[in-house]
Amino acid sequence: MLKDYLKKKELTIIAARPGMGKTTFALRLASELCNEQKSVLYCLLEMDKEKLAQKHYDSRIVVDDTPCQSVEHIRTTIHENRENSFSISIVIVDYLQLMNASCNYKDRAKDLYHILLDLKKLAEDDNISVIVTSQLSRKADMRKNHRPIIEDLIVYDGWKDIVDNVIFLYRPEYYGIDTDDMGKTKNRMEIIVAHSQKHPCRTFLYNFDTPIVKQTIPTYLFLDFDGVLNATNYAKLLRKEGIDHYDEFGAMFDPQTINNLKYIIEYTGCKIVLSSTWRNEGWIKMQALWKDRNLPDELFSMTPILLGTTYKDARNGEMLTIPEHNAKALEIQAWLHKYATPPFQYVILDDENIFFQSQQEHLVKTDENDGLTIQKAYEAINILNR
Repeated sequence: MLKDYLKKKELTIIAARPGMGKTTFALRLASELCNEQKSVLYCLLEMDKEKLAQKHYDSRIVVDDTPCQSVEHIRTTIHENRENSFSISIVIVDYLQLMNASCNYKDRAKDLYHILLDLKKLAEDDNISVIVTSQLSRKADMRKNHRPIIEDLIVYDGWKDIVDNVIFLYRPEYYGIDTDDMGKTKNRMEIIVAHSQKHPCRTFLYNFDTPIVKQTIPTYLFLDFDGVLNATNYAKLLRKEGIDHYDEFGAMFDPQTINNLKYIIEYTGCKIVLSSTWRNEGWIKMQALWKDRNLPDELFSMTPILLGTTYKDARNGEMLTIPEHNAKALEIQAWLHKYATPPFQYVILDDENIFFQSQQEHLVKTDENDGLTIQKAYEAINILNR
């Protein structure tokens, strides 16, 4: 039984690609545990209670929908419930990549490692079972055999010494597979125990009748360079060390901001559309920059360059000028109109808020000093995964 893997003092990861039903599965698991007289704290980081209610969760589950929770926040919630004579025995965190680390290690994989370390300590200190859901990289989608493997987890080296169990959720039906070597795939979920310190690794078959929700709409990331990849603090650091912070293309990019961009691409599969003024140098040079600086994935496209800046008032014939700061907003709008067929989702990474009201919900505004931090990368991922 799967519940044999959810022991006190143990930390378990339940991981899957988007669309497999992680949250629904975790809620069903929580309900089953409540039926066994176990008290469950469900830490909901991806949505609020109103959206969760649409999934008809068990009212006995204690739900905390505080965004960006840390392990210390969860520990406090457990102790507050204990003071009110409600002793939590199982914590489910949904999901790992949206948690805040106690320290910023400027490397998301290292951040996740330390979050897991703190979750394991929480399980041991409070004598509870801790379960955390996790996203997997899109490598599984790109393989012929889509079943997840350990290498699909993006976590810092050494995690196997911390995590007691790793369980993958896989639905072949999601990939259009009607029949495989196990027979018909309809409503079948494979619960794959891929790693366990104390229990055998095996696969359970589970009847999961939740409809397949394919997240196949195209996603686009409109990327500015200055203030996003080219961060002021990194330039200062290079100057302090006597290193030239320019090459043939322009100012050098902070390696950490590049890693954070890679993280967004890994989890969303988004296509990069360059909206920076650097694109004035032309498509060939920008492709060369992408390759020379070893930027992630590939440059998909660039927004058009606005040439006309005037228009005529239809009422009185007065010539008016488009404000210069609106140019980028118009260029992104023009690109989407010509190249993106609905439905689609997009995010704008920029250090300036020079966009239309309709674009605000798609904007992740960075700070020019720090550029694309891991926290801003989370925001982008959340927008693209809506």
